[in-house]
Amino acid sequence: VNDGKNSMMMDPNALLNQTKSTVSDKTKYISSFSMTNYFKIRVCFVRSLACLIEDKTKLSDYSFFLECCVVLGDEVLCTPHVTPLRTGSHEIDFNETILEFDIKVSNLPRESKICTTLFSKK
Repeated sequence: VNDGKNSMMMDPNALLNQTKSTVSDKTKYISSFSMTNYFKIRVCFVRSLACLIEDKTKLSDYSFFLECCVVLGDEVLCTPHVTPLRTGSHEIDFNETILEFDIKVSNLPRESKICTTLFSKK
């Protein structure tokens, strides 16, 4: 999919097959330095949610959202992204929400990490 930012979503199965061939054939590989698309993650769901609620109300009375950002040490590398509010009790479905960050895969430092925080709102 080309959305004007030169970004393309790779099929996860194709990437997995390519990774398998990398193990058997050292001449085929994908270098992150050659990937010019923007970094994206797909948020599907949060499962087995267990949290302490002081007033003993139901989890279904709350709405939840995820905040995701890419960090290197204590430095945030790009703007954090937030999913839409969702309700749920033991599993929260985010309907495969795609979060696209304003940093290219080729510019991500090797030690960078994705920081995800689940927030609740009554």
